Amino acid sequence: MSDQTTEGTINDLKGKVKDAAGGLTGDAATQAEGKADQVIGKAQGAMGDAAEKVSGAASSAADYASDLASRAGSKLHGTAQTVKEGAASAGGRIYEAGAQAGDYVGYAVERQPLLSLLGAAAVGYFIGYLVHSSSSPFAPRRSFRDRWL
Repeated sequence: MSDQTTEGTINDLKGKVKDAAGGLTGDAATQAEGKADQVIGKAQGAMGDAAEKVSGAASSAADYASDLASRAGSKLHGTAQTVKEGAASAGGRIYEAGAQAGDYVGYAVERQPLLSLLGAAAVGYFIGYLVHSSSSPFAPRRSFRDRWL
């Protein structure tokens, strides 16, 4: 019970006592003062009850928001952990595939060195062609005057 609710209950009781005393003595002013105190007490009690309800609702909302944030953080942590594990697994698989490709190339060079040399020369020629072709972004640029004159 809040202080305001308690104060309202006290004013209501004080008003009832004054109302009863005024009724017994026939004093209309005391009786009216008692009724006024009762109304003030009931209003204070209602305001205290409303304040308690608002406070309770705010507390419930804060608890819910805190719980929601905690669950979201936990979910994000779990998702990050899953992504980390997936990336580690993918990295391991890529490493294994590269190691297998290296082993295969080494085996092919041992077994067929001439064919391997021809393949390396073809790859080198192709890269050189791409780098030095006029449409390549790596090719040296001619000035406008050299192109048209």
